[in-house]
Amino acid sequence: MAEKLAWRAVRQLSMAVVIAGMFLMVAGLPKPTPVLAWLGFAIPCVVVVLAFVELFRVPSGYRFAVLTLPLRRPVVGLACVLLASSNALVLLWAMLDRANAGTMEPLIFALVCAVCAGAVSLVSEA
Repeated sequence: MAEKLAWRAVRQLSMAVVIAGMFLMVAGLPKPTPVLAWLGFAIPCVVVVLAFVELFRVPSGYRFAVLTLPLRRPVVGLACVLLASSNALVLLWAMLDRANAGTMEPLIFALVCAVCAGAVSLVSEA
């Protein structure tokens, strides 16, 4: 039960990062503006809030099991690391965009990490 809840949370969080990242990608073409950096700063904050909401939606008897699942199941840990690196790359892109670097590469890598986290959750849950 705890594993199913963890996979659902990883899948929903990765979809949030992918959808928001695609929005930033399209809005930032051909060259991103520093105004988009504020949305880039907001995305990881929203993902963290959604993670806490998902954690509080889990029945209280399973919360500890869901929190310790990445330590017991390496595949869940891999998905969590991919999701965390995706959030870190979105923050990196936002900082670079705020400094007028004009690059989209960290955002592309963030989307790849988020898609991989979602794919791992879909494959492992099935």
